[in-house]
Amino acid sequence: MPTIAFLFDNSDTEYGDFFEVYRAIIRDVLANDRKANFQLRGGGILFTRFSSRTTAVGSSKMGKYPTTSHTETDDKDLRAALAVRFAESAASKYHSIDANRLAMILMSVAVESITVSELPIRSARRVNKVIAEIFAGYLGCFEVDRGDRLMLTLAANGLIPFCTYDTGTLNWVVPFDHDPEDEAEVSWFDGLGLDEIKFITDTPEYLASEPQSEGGRISNKLLTSRARPKHAEEVLLALRAKLEAAKDGKEFSVKFGQEEFSNPRVDVRKIRDYCLNNQHPKGKHKAVLFAQQLGITAANWYYLAEQLAAGIEDKLVNRPEQTVWALQYEVKIPVTGPNGVTRLVTSGWKIEEGQSPFLTSAYIEDGARTDTPGILAPLLVLGLDGAAFFERLFETAHTYALRKSEEWTPTPMWIVGFDEPIPEGKIGSAWVVLQNGNSAFSRWLRANSLCSAFSKSRRVPARTKSQSVEKERRYCEAFGQVLRLNGIECKVEWRLD
Repeated sequence: MPTIAFLFDNSDTEYGDFFEVYRAIIRDVLANDRKANFQLRGGGILFTRFSSRTTAVGSSKMGKYPTTSHTETDDKDLRAALAVRFAESAASKYHSIDANRLAMILMSVAVESITVSELPIRSARRVNKVIAEIFAGYLGCFEVDRGDRLMLTLAANGLIPFCTYDTGTLNWVVPFDHDPEDEAEVSWFDGLGLDEIKFITDTPEYLASEPQSEGGRISNKLLTSRARPKHAEEVLLALRAKLEAAKDGKEFSVKFGQEEFSNPRVDVRKIRDYCLNNQHPKGKHKAVLFAQQLGITAANWYYLAEQLAAGIEDKLVNRPEQTVWALQYEVKIPVTGPNGVTRLVTSGWKIEEGQSPFLTSAYIEDGARTDTPGILAPLLVLGLDGAAFFERLFETAHTYALRKSEEWTPTPMWIVGFDEPIPEGKIGSAWVVLQNGNSAFSRWLRANSLCSAFSKSRRVPARTKSQSVEKERRYCEAFGQVLRLNGIECKVEWRLD
């Protein structure tokens, strides 16, 4: 039995109007399928469940009592992508909605949903007709894809449970902060011909999910690539947990902006001239262990630098500490050396105001053995020389870059005067720049018509199936990552068309 969601423009609908919606649903069920069994939920379509970002934390005292606080900011680009995906999913099954306009409506006004867990399509059609004749703010209804966790959360399980219906009996859910006796004054269900009305305090179970659908796969790609916490947010969350545990009431606050949420930076001098320098007064002991255990030296510093920069996204943040100048912390990252061995590397990082995460130190501790390979280990091209190495390197970089590009869901855009969004977003081009156009790899690229010449450098264009500048950038960033990991210096450039 399908799950049906009825959508309303909340700015054009009064709270009491929803009781008329409940009445229309119950009346139709009693007249046509009295033995039905379902639950009814309602509330706003809240994209902030996925698009909210922690951007600041702090601690202070309220009177005698220590308290911690945090600030959440809505990621508007992600919100736009979620709105377009919601509209696409709503239009994928039975619906009476103007799908082309829905995403824009979701971005501009508060939208409320009344969702019935199990309602036949024929009943949904009848109720849809009744509601459309009564409410100007009614947007239409659609079948919720329960194989899509984004839709199941936003249009069903993320809503407030109001009641359940079971073969003529209505069970009205009493909020935990209400007196059940007061609920006797609720009159919307009067005169419907129900067999019995009960007031319950137990919350109905969530609607069960179904096997992942094709739409669910698309939504999951969006959530995986864009909705998970970024590294800077994980740092703030770790700091918040530390403040809550300390409860010292010390006046303290830290706030991150767009720059702090950007990609981490690893200075070649910090890696090559300090951590891997066996002549440095302080760094030489670190350098010895890197060489002995991983085969990483100052000559192949890029193995360490790229794996540390890539590895912080998926690892726990340890010992966050706010100093006068920066927020400092540690992250333990698996690093695989050119000898095929993997060790946990303890890396120190700092985030200064208006700056992205910056590596401060890296070393191998005792007991650093691990069976978990480095996140970039499969991208290492080992045991080959000359043209064979270049061919394998290009193939590895392209395959990885194409996958990263296809995994990314771009920020959609709207053109003034048109309701329908452009899911691919802004159009543009991106490329990888090899500044030494006379290097062996550059010459191999040119011989195989895989690059273009520009002044003294070489450009490798993105090879994607899309004109989206975001997808092209993701391709080139991933392609460049593989090149740098394997010792080829490069950078990424892009432009809007």
